[in-house]
Amino acid sequence: MIENIEYIVEKDFEGELVILEKLDLNNIKNIPLNSVIYLKRPTPDIVLLFGKINGVIIDVGGKLSHFAIICRESNIGVVKFSKASENLLNNDYITIKDGKINVRRN
Repeated sequence: MIENIEYIVEKDFEGELVILEKLDLNNIKNIPLNSVIYLKRPTPDIVLLFGKINGVIIDVGGKLSHFAIICRESNIGVVKFSKASENLLNNDYITIKDGKINVRRN
């Protein structure tokens, strides 16, 4: 169990983690349904993933960013975790609940 996260859009979520350097058409096509996305550079292009993802992990950004507002309006949970790139791997099963991240390695 990992603590030290901040809710940007307060909503618990879970799913298999997909780490994305950037959003592009190939990435979007290959993202499994009900995934959790870790975006190294969050952008409003996230709307292209709505309907496929359960939540987003970022390591930069705030509650009033354009990215956060778009996610909040679409009921997509977002957490900020500054050490995500050091602690998370593709295909980890992530559960965000009560301000904590539980990581299960697949």
